[in-house]
Amino acid sequence: MDYFKEKELAKEWEAGDTEEGMTVEKMADIVIRGFGNCGEEFCISREACSEDSCACIRDVFPTPQHFEVYKEARAFFERELCRASFIRFLSKGAIFSAERNK
Repeated sequence: MDYFKEKELAKEWEAGDTEEGMTVEKMADIVIRGFGNCGEEFCISREACSEDSCACIRDVFPTPQHFEVYKEARAFFERELCRASFIRFLSKGAIFSAERNK
């Protein structure tokens, strides 16, 4: 991977000038499953282009706007999942408490 080529590719991607899109189904699947980028490993693309436009991200998301939608949707999904888990936890506690009072 060439450092300068990576910078050029990232600049083109950041411009967002593409007709390529992403289906709602594909976006929803990625939001639910989460997106694993290059992580802790050394990545020359991440070093050259920054964490938000490395090759790992550009390969999945056609434009930065798609990546932003993903990040917002993922944050919403995680909040709601946490909220639902907490409510379930509380409701189980209420059931156990009601059973003890019988």
